[in-house]
Amino acid sequence: MTSSLAGKACIVTGGASGIGRACVQVLAAQGARVVLADHDQAGAASVVEELTAAGHEVLSVRCDVRELDQVEAVVEQTEEAFGPVDVAISSAGVLGGWSALHEVPPARWHDTLEVNLTGTWHLLRSVLAGMRARGQGAIVAIASVAGSRGFPDAGAYAASKHGVLGLVRTAALEAIRDGVRVNAVCPGPVETPMLTEALGPSEQEALEQGQPAKRFARSEEVANAVAFLAGPGASGISGACLPVDLALACR
Repeated sequence: MTSSLAGKACIVTGGASGIGRACVQVLAAQGARVVLADHDQAGAASVVEELTAAGHEVLSVRCDVRELDQVEAVVEQTEEAFGPVDVAISSAGVLGGWSALHEVPPARWHDTLEVNLTGTWHLLRSVLAGMRARGQGAIVAIASVAGSRGFPDAGAYAASKHGVLGLVRTAALEAIRDGVRVNAVCPGPVETPMLTEALGPSEQEALEQGQPAKRFARSEEVANAVAFLAGPGASGISGACLPVDLALACR
C-alpha cells in the first residue's frame, strides 16, 4: 500500500539528531522526499548516508534557523530538488541550560528564544505564502509540555515553547481557509542527546523513575505523532498541541 506521505516534499529543521533525526527517518520511511536542515553537518551527513543507502530521497542543507535568509535558502533548495514544500517540521531547538530567572545570562536568554521561537517563525514565514497560494500544506512544530506550564530553572525554554504554541495557533487560524494545517506536538521528557547532555546520570535516573511509565518517550514515538499530524489522517486537525508524554500531562 502506498504511504500517505509518498512523494511529498518535506523540510525538517534540526534533523541531524534527536527528535528531528527521528522525524527525517519516519518521514523517509513513509515515502517522503526530505530535506534535512541543520548546522551540524557531520550529524546530517550520517543521516543522509544511512537513508540514501536504504533507497530514500534525502538531502541535507546547512542552516542556522536564527538566520531568516538561511531558512529561505532551504526552502528554495527544497523546491529545486523536490518541488513545492508539502510538509514543514520545525524541530531545531535548545534547552538553554539551568538557571533561575534572575540568574539567566542575557546572551543565553536571547539565544534560546532565537533558536526555539524565532527559528520556528522563520520556517513558518518561509513556507506559508507558498502553501497558502497552492491551497494545501502541513506544518508541525515541536513544542513541549513546558509550553503550557512553568518550568523551574528553565524559564527561557518555557517562554520559548509558550511562544511556539502561540505561533502555531495563530498560523492555524490564518491559514486554514487556504487548506493549510498548522499543529504542534508537545513532548514530555524524551531520550535525546539534548536531555543526556543536560542531566547527569543520577538526575536522569530520578527523572525517569518519576514518570508514570518509568521511562522516557523515544524520539521515534514523537516522530510518529509528527507524521500523523503531517498526513491526511489528520485532515480535520489544525491548531492543536498533541502531547507525547506517557501520561505526564494527566498528573
